[in-house]
Amino acid sequence: MNANQLVAHRGYQQRYPENTLVAIAKALMLGARWIECDIQLSADAVPLLLHDDNTERMCGVDGSVFSMTARALTQLPAGEVSRLGEVFDDCYINCLVDLVPVIKRYPKVHFLLELKEESIHFHGLDICLQAISTAMAPVLSQCILISFDAEAVKSARDYGFSQTAIVFRNWALRDTILNDTRADYGMINYQRIDCLAQHDESIKAARPIIVYELCDPVLAKQLLGRGVFAVETFCIQHMLAACDDDLP
Repeated sequence: MNANQLVAHRGYQQRYPENTLVAIAKALMLGARWIECDIQLSADAVPLLLHDDNTERMCGVDGSVFSMTARALTQLPAGEVSRLGEVFDDCYINCLVDLVPVIKRYPKVHFLLELKEESIHFHGLDICLQAISTAMAPVLSQCILISFDAEAVKSARDYGFSQTAIVFRNWALRDTILNDTRADYGMINYQRIDCLAQHDESIKAARPIIVYELCDPVLAKQLLGRGVFAVETFCIQHMLAACDDDLP
């Protein structure tokens, strides 16, 4: 296993508030070469670094993302107090565009941007893809648009994305889904892989497969050895420490 086979899920989520600039920066400082983060759009259609469509889990305030402007949302603390305590009370929700200077500092790192289905349902696909593409225009070549939504993945190239990934749940339909969406990668919870218990069977698909959510280096190496392309993890430091290559 090497660092190029690991994806930092929502940054260094295990120790820092997920999808915040600090979580992403810490993962990059550790040597992560793939970063995944989530995107929701505010009421005024501004892309935000945020997984949920409700602010309660991250901010401790019950509210719909779609009822607040980006200005209001970025004033909310996002330290995940219920999970991490009050250590990160200086963390706030960030707009996606705030990630651009970070990406520019790491030109060899790939950023997987997951457009959440809730935002698509609220705003419509065209508004979402256009907003994300515009925000990330200076670094779009480093960005991979990912989604559970097949139409989002199929349409992403029309908005300047050169690479895409489809997140799916049905392993048996993997090649049909991958071919239909023309995705460059497929992403699936490793526990949904039908042949997982067959330890000597290859894990094959029409495109490279990224599995999530793993924090076990032994299992990760086994899956990579069986054909998985990369492993997504919340505990990037722990997984990088088990890599065979030298970190930068």
